[in-house]
Amino acid sequence: MARLFRILFVGIFILMTVDSHSALDPAEPKPTFKTWLEKVKKKARAKGISFTTLKKAFHKIHAPLDRIIALDQNQPELKKSFDAYYDKSIPPLIPKGKKHLKKHKKILDRIEKKYGIPKAIIVALWGRETNYGSFVGKTPTIHTLATLAYDGRREELFTNELFHALHILEEKHIHPDSLKGSWAGAIGQCQFMPSSFRNHAVDETGKGKKDIWNTLEDVFGSTANFLKKEGWNSKEPCLYEVVIPKDYKGPRDDIKIKKTLHEWKQIGIKRLHNKAYPKEDLGASLLCPEKSQRCFLVFENIHAILKWNRSLNFALSIGLLAHNINGGEIDNVA
Repeated sequence: MARLFRILFVGIFILMTVDSHSALDPAEPKPTFKTWLEKVKKKARAKGISFTTLKKAFHKIHAPLDRIIALDQNQPELKKSFDAYYDKSIPPLIPKGKKHLKKHKKILDRIEKKYGIPKAIIVALWGRETNYGSFVGKTPTIHTLATLAYDGRREELFTNELFHALHILEEKHIHPDSLKGSWAGAIGQCQFMPSSFRNHAVDETGKGKKDIWNTLEDVFGSTANFLKKEGWNSKEPCLYEVVIPKDYKGPRDDIKIKKTLHEWKQIGIKRLHNKAYPKEDLGASLLCPEKSQRCFLVFENIHAILKWNRSLNFALSIGLLAHNINGGEIDNVA
């Protein structure tokens, strides 16, 4: 009986504690999607978005897209090893990249000269993002961003992106019904997030619109402008693939640790195929991706690519893709 009393007492105490905490700290119920959306619209109006734009942007949106939330919560590509990432995504892009580099040489030469960004890097980003413009995504961007913002995991980020997307419509760069892209809200042939579009997209043709959906001059110019603004140095390479000595015990996975090329050479780290190092004694970091036999010396330009996409797998793959589609013949690519 005494044991039963103690169990009952503990149970009552726990219930009282729960009720006490509930009374002191009541959780705010999440607003309905409709209520939340009305608040967003009011904020958008305060940011200069017209009633007309809001009506066109939201007239088909009544509930979140469950598929988008599921995709956001399960991104297996973020867990892939470098080798798996590279082997699946990059080799098929190389032959097409070589053809496009040649086909669009005139436009690319002009963009490279204007912005100082190697044309092979521009083509590599274009290829990796949308398979050279062949797939830009079919998910309505406003609906996608509203869903991700309402979900709450990264509410501030995606709410801001939603406002940027509404500004794109307000400025009439694209019709609301045509604003479609990836499940994460990226748009156009270069897959800019709306904030990147507003910060970096350019009207290369002078037609009054920044058309990263259908106009290659704008696609290439916007890509180059992004990299230039994010610190690309046309006088430095992006990366070198290297071979390290078997007895090397130093850092191999910290992009913040730098040594000069002379220092790396003294340690015994050589370029793949015994290619010569440049005369300039540049600073570089050694990166050997986990579970990979490949190693790279990466330069400051890798950080410009990481501003585009924070994945090191992505950044290294872009450097290698550019190297391959260009035939590996110019040092400021790879």
